[in-house]
Amino acid sequence: MRLTTVLVLLLFTSPAVRAQQPAASTTVTLRGVVVTSSDVPLARVRVAVGGAPPSEAPVLTDDRGQFAVRVPDTELVQLTFTKARYATALVDVRRRELSARDDTMRVRLALGGVISGQVRDRSGEPVLQVVVTAWRLGTAPPVPPVQNVTTNDLGEFRFAGLVPGAYALGMRPSPQFNPAAAAQDVPAQQTVNVGLGAEVSGVDFTIDVPSDSTPRGTNTGPTAAGGTGSVRGRVLTSRGVPIAGAVVQGYGSRSGAATDSVETDARGRFVIARLSPGDYRVRAFKSGYFAPGAGERRSAIDFLSTSGSLEGRVVTVGRGQTLDPIDLILGRGASITGTIVDEFGEPMQNVSVSALELRAVGGRTRALRASSQGTTGRTDDRGQYRLFGLQPGTYVVQAVASDVLTTTDGYVTQFYPGTPIIDLATPTKLDIDQAAAGVDLRLVPGPTIRVRGTVSDPAGKSPERTTLTLTADARSGGIQTEPVRTTSNEDGTFVFNNVAPGDYVVQATSMGFPGPGANVPIANQFVAAPVTVGSADLPPLRLTLARGASLMGRVVYEGFAEPPAPYSGPTLVAVSAAFDRDPLALNGSVGFTLLSDNTFEYRGVFGRNVLVSQSLRNPDWYVKSITYRGEDLADSPFDFGFSETFRDIEVVVSARGSRVTGRATDDHAVPVRDYTVALFAADRSKWTVRSRWLKVGRSTQDGAFRLTGVVPGDYWVVAVDRLEGTEVAGDLQNPELLDALASRAQRITLGEGQSQDLTLRLIRR
Repeated sequence: MRLTTVLVLLLFTSPAVRAQQPAASTTVTLRGVVVTSSDVPLARVRVAVGGAPPSEAPVLTDDRGQFAVRVPDTELVQLTFTKARYATALVDVRRRELSARDDTMRVRLALGGVISGQVRDRSGEPVLQVVVTAWRLGTAPPVPPVQNVTTNDLGEFRFAGLVPGAYALGMRPSPQFNPAAAAQDVPAQQTVNVGLGAEVSGVDFTIDVPSDSTPRGTNTGPTAAGGTGSVRGRVLTSRGVPIAGAVVQGYGSRSGAATDSVETDARGRFVIARLSPGDYRVRAFKSGYFAPGAGERRSAIDFLSTSGSLEGRVVTVGRGQTLDPIDLILGRGASITGTIVDEFGEPMQNVSVSALELRAVGGRTRALRASSQGTTGRTDDRGQYRLFGLQPGTYVVQAVASDVLTTTDGYVTQFYPGTPIIDLATPTKLDIDQAAAGVDLRLVPGPTIRVRGTVSDPAGKSPERTTLTLTADARSGGIQTEPVRTTSNEDGTFVFNNVAPGDYVVQATSMGFPGPGANVPIANQFVAAPVTVGSADLPPLRLTLARGASLMGRVVYEGFAEPPAPYSGPTLVAVSAAFDRDPLALNGSVGFTLLSDNTFEYRGVFGRNVLVSQSLRNPDWYVKSITYRGEDLADSPFDFGFSETFRDIEVVVSARGSRVTGRATDDHAVPVRDYTVALFAADRSKWTVRSRWLKVGRSTQDGAFRLTGVVPGDYWVVAVDRLEGTEVAGDLQNPELLDALASRAQRITLGEGQSQDLTLRLIRR
């Protein structure tokens, strides 16, 4: 469909005529110029081709408004022209039109209109993640919805690039709250008239927020007719303001089973009743909020951690006992706002902006992309962005303009305040509810290279759903950044645009079938290749996926009356020892299966890895050893290669894990209640990612702590007022910090099945 009020004049050159002639390739080049309604050339207009392969990035017009774009050699091609402050233009190009013209394609853009507003609930609070839809009225045939946008943490929404006319606006709940309602058609709730280049603001909505009281876990009976205990309390903001409509649940500390969920009233109060005796972690949930100090899994690497969130309060409920008050604190995420402009100082639309958190992983600082909703966004028609929902931490802001200018020029990724080198970036440190404004960037074009290639599966065919990443070579030192990602086309081709000179590693990952005789249905396939980018085009890469190594062995149980069922046994995950050369625990334990006779298979393992055992059902169990022909696979990297088979691997699980309990006091020997306790190996060689020699826990309601399933050995144990991140990515992966903590820690030695009760002196940081 085309927006009919946009002035579009189509004239074509002889290069476009070639579209009607037989061609060796499936694409042809279309050239043109974009101007204003007064014929002034428009630079940096985004030209996108409908139906283009995923790897083909849109192009930008140059300083004279000119562009050259490759289009599919088909009967009909649709081009979309967008630029900040201008109305979007949709242009259909047909083969017969191409053959009838002999001049350059010329497109005129008019100023665009804007509709903006806010969504609030009945109490006047902004509502996050409401889907607002706008569609144009009075068109024949009817124009489909122009845009769907989702409200931010301030409840704000904005539609831009609109042609003059009447628009209907409606809204619906986010699928997170009500999947059934989200799938229905959106009813019109307001009508707005938009003039040429006009902004209509203050288009506000009030919504009844649906209940979010769906249980956050499996209810297996901690609340029952015979239960007589209860927990009462409130959910408050970090400033002590009651939060209505928050969902509260308790989780059995040993079983993990969830209680029935309850919802807080207008004064933030809740009651969980009919509790059986036992320990529970009481947690609160509300969209747009998080538990301060939770250490929630929020980056691409955190999924390797199995310790779970540390948020909430651990309480012990006795028979007939009522615990009151149990106050739970939720904080709103921090935010970062700014504006992105081009070399002319004009706002850049559709630039991807992300908050990368600086955290230690394996003894090295990495910039990890926060995965929470709102932590990655795109600039609007004003060039403005808003990142929100950020937990306390230190962040670097990254701006990526993936559109290309030419095959040799583009916008290189920039970090605030304006550098392509992350080590020179200025970090922004944020706390709960904190707002950082004016984090602005100017993007300047420069020489760039496209890294192209083809990926095939082990049989030489084009694989489906192949993901490719471009990562800076770790050997270059400095902070490791998040990789650039793309997907291959149907024919296996791929391209990375706007790559600056430097040393990189290209990785390709896909799912494959291990073949007849395998006990796993699917497994990872992988390939990696080093690339050096200079000033000249590179020859296309040819990547062939490998099936990876196969690991086979058995699980041995010690100290069990009878072996647990296979679904209760451990899984294995191969954790890479070289993040840029080997896959980083691709898709968790995909490719692993534990059979009924306690033998296992693990397909699709690549390169140097440490094997990590996960999903031990009982917190008192621990992995005693993982060995292959006498070699340790649990604490030292082992090179599995890319195609070998390793048999007779033995995983020993013991039911007699050690445990450490106790309390913490301040410098005056006064007991404290709110702290984190960390137990880490005295041997520095065991300070690795996902080390089984590291345990972290939070104090309970009465100020006690309890760590179970500890591997016997020598440890340092500390109580700290705060620790950032998780065991996988954060303070506990920083050797310098661990050395500092060890100098003030208490040293202990644990035997198998042994318990020690300690009183620790709190360390304040």
